[in-house]
Amino acid sequence: AYIARGQSLTRRSLRELLSQVAAEHPRTAISIRGHRNTALQHVVDAMSDCHKANLRNLDIRVQSAAPKGARGEDPLDLGGGR
Repeated sequence: AYIARGQSLTRRSLRELLSQVAAEHPRTAISIRGHRNTALQHVVDAMSDCHKANLRNLDIRVQSAAPKGARGEDPLDLGGGR
């Protein structure tokens, strides 16, 4: 699961959100926070989606504890700030 702005998103909806954010605020800082058990591929996918949306100000963090997603999986949380 991808979480942005407190909502669970599909990868497709994440891409749409990142494109919208980039159009409105191209210098937005994105913080990618993954639980230590999050698959690296999910982090790489999120980074790639940010890059494709021309969002280049990324911060990546690993959390030892994170809230569980809707189906019990470890979410990948993308927090943004300006």
